[in-house]
Formats: sequence, C-alpha cells, structure tokens
Amino acid sequence: PRCLEAPRPGKIVDSSPSGNTNLVIVSFDALRADHVGAYGCARDTTPNIDRAAARAAVMLNARSNSASTLPSHSTLFASLYFNTHGAQARTHTPLPSAALTLAEVLKSRGYATAAFTGGAQMHPGFGTAQGFDPYAAENLTPEKTADRALRWLDAAPKPFFLFIHTYEIHHPYVPPPPYNTMFDPDYDGPLGDSIPLELIERVNLLGGFGELTDEDVEHIAAVYDGEVRYTDSALAPVLRLLRGRRFRDDTMLILLSDHGEEFGEHGYAGWHSHSLYEELLRVPLIIAAPGVHPSRIAADVSLIDVTPTALEYAGVPPDRAPAMQGRSFLPLLLDNRESTARCTFAELEIDAEAKDYTKCVVSDGFKFIGTSGRRLERMRRFIAPFVFLWDRSELYDLEADPGEKTNLIAEKTLTARRLEAEITAFIERTRRARLEPERPSAPGDELRRQLKSLGYTK
Repeated sequence: PRCLEAPRPGKIVDSSPSGNTNLVIVSFDALRADHVGAYGCARDTTPNIDRAAARAAVMLNARSNSASTLPSHSTLFASLYFNTHGAQARTHTPLPSAALTLAEVLKSRGYATAAFTGGAQMHPGFGTAQGFDPYAAENLTPEKTADRALRWLDAAPKPFFLFIHTYEIHHPYVPPPPYNTMFDPDYDGPLGDSIPLELIERVNLLGGFGELTDEDVEHIAAVYDGEVRYTDSALAPVLRLLRGRRFRDDTMLILLSDHGEEFGEHGYAGWHSHSLYEELLRVPLIIAAPGVHPSRIAADVSLIDVTPTALEYAGVPPDRAPAMQGRSFLPLLLDNRESTARCTFAELEIDAEAKDYTKCVVSDGFKFIGTSGRRLERMRRFIAPFVFLWDRSELYDLEADPGEKTNLIAEKTLTARRLEAEITAFIERTRRARLEPERPSAPGDELRRQLKSLGYTK
C-alpha cells in the first residue's frame, strides 16, 4: 500500500540553521482547529495566536494521531504511532523508556530542556518527561504557567527546547469573568455560565445529551470559546516575547493541540476520546521560524510528523532517530513543495481488555474509519482479503462532506477496500515495531486528584 512508504528524509535543508536553533512547542490541550481565528473561527477567540499565525506557516489540514491526551503527546514526542508505543492513561501504561523522544535527542546535542505541563495524563509517571530537566506537572492557571515559562526563558542558555502545555481549554469549562459570558451573553437556558464536570458527565456518559436543545449545545461551545480566549490572553506574554527581537531570529515556535472536542456533531457535547471524527482530529498547527515564510498550507500532515520536522530544521541528521515513524514536512514549510502525497493515520483504543479499537486513514480526500476487536482479529486469519472485516466501517468524502454525515461505504466500495487495505497494512507494520510496554504503576494521591479533576477517573 502506498500510504506506508517508509519515510525518506533527505539531506539537511541548506537554508535551515544548524546546531543553534531554539525550539518552543506550546500545546493547548483540547483546542479544535475551527475554534481558532487563523482557521476561520468567526468569534474573536485567539487574537494572540492569530498574531503569531500571521508570520507563520499555518497547516490547514493537520490532524492528531489520537483523540486522547497521553497517546497523542506520546506520538508527538516519540514520532511513534499508538500501536507501537502503547501509552494509555486508562490502563496507566506509560510511554516506554525505549522510545527516543524529541527532548532526548536535543538534550544529547547540548540543548537545555524544560517542560511546564498540566500534569494528569502529562504526569511524569506516564513517561512524557523523558529528556526534560526540569519537568513540571502541576495543573496551574495559564497565567502561572506563563510566568514559570518566562522566568525559565529569562535564564535559559542557548540552544534550548521549551515545552508548554495547559489543560485550561479542556473540560470542565470554567473560565473566569468576563470570559465566561463573552460569547453568549444573552443565553437564558438552564445551563450556567460555567460548565462543570458533573454536567459534562451527565450529558455524555449518563444519556443526558437528548435533554439538550440546540441553544444549550451552542452555549456549551460558547463557554468553551471563553476558555479559549482566556488561555490565549494568559499566554500572550510568552507569545509576545517569542515574537520579539530577542528570539525571533533563532527560534522555531510551534503552536498546536493534541486533539479537538465535540459539540453535537456526532451525539456528544464537550467530550473527546470516543471517536476519530474530524472535530476531534483536526488541530491547529502553526509554525514560525527563520526561513519559514507566512503561508497557508493545505497538505495533510499529522502530529507524528512534528518531531522529524523540528529535528531536520535544527540540523539533526535523519539517522539520529531511525525508529521514528513520522515524516518531516520541512520542504512544505520552506517552499510549499512536496514530492509525494501524504496519508494520515489515527488510532483510539476503546476497550483495552477486549482489544477493541478504532483506526482511520485519510488519503486523497477520503477518510475510512474502521472499528474492530478481538473476535474479528481471529476471523481475519480465515477470511479472504478485501472483505470488510470491521464491526462498523465508514467512508467519507471530506471535501464534499466535511461534517462526515454521509457514509459512502456501500457506494464507493473500491475506495473503501483500498483504504481498508491501508489500515490493515498499517496495523501490521506498527505492531511489528511494538515496544516492550513498561509495567503500569499505581497512581499516587496527587495524580489521582489531577485525573479526577479532568474527568478521567471517579
């Protein structure tokens, strides 16, 4: 299958700096692309992100490789798919220490590294701290996170790699005034100006979605947008500093999200980690760096490609991290060219014990989603190829049907079979590369508190 051509990183691009490029990645947890001004949001949710985007490459069709925080960030850092790294918060399975991360590669080349995260699924016990020193894992306000990052930047030696992550946009949605009423001030329904976790769980886990009106769902999205605007404002000092003269000429700045959020498109509101539809996979990916001209790039890329891209830009030889499964898109950033078409894959483990999982592939404008489990894995050995072996198969034409409302699985069978074959080959390739899983460890009291506050545990 052509989607699984091995990554072929070329020589280090001549116009990229080598050996002294700083790197800053800011991850806005649960920020979906179409709620960002640079991606067409009608509300003024992200004025500071938009200012950064005006001088950057905006990847219009960037996708996460999972719809959950830990698998997505593990893929971001290690450039390995979930089926290879296996990091999963539900089972307390961390990113294996055998995975070579972006921070580890850069640290080995003399970079100072630091990470300021929201903890919970980004707790160091889940393996995401590899290569960072220091690594903070406290769910602070975004203002306090920004303050810590600014103090570290003030004293950081060059070159450096700084990672900033905030859960503020993630449910529950409790932005402070005036952000809590900024985008739906006239709402007079039964929901308040904050959307607590109890309401989110009742709506999505206890069958309460049917009780909501369209105005209620829109209100939940409006309060979410208030969180987006609040977070954008709180992190503005960091973004201003990085856009300024001190760092502008020697720093690559990457703004992204690990996954999106659903607001009524497929039966949930303020929820993720349950499907692989576009509202959960399409994420902002904005890259500003010397030599990267302002542009809007439509090519399909995904978070697994970020680490190879950053390493190539920094002058790290491709053979330094041969196990990485992503593919650098630096040529797209430097001159908007690409030699071959790209496919993007995403995965989500629904039930670890039953081995039920959902996979999807996007190729040539079509998206195939398949959900499979242990029973069908056994059947696969005995049934002829090119037979749909999924409990639920879906095929969408994303250009004609971006909302994924019309399943074409019965109409475009040749396309569906081709993409199903791509997923089958993808599963086999990533499974063969599977790393030995780390032994899950019992979470401590602080980690349990963090996970509970975000709805991950009871």
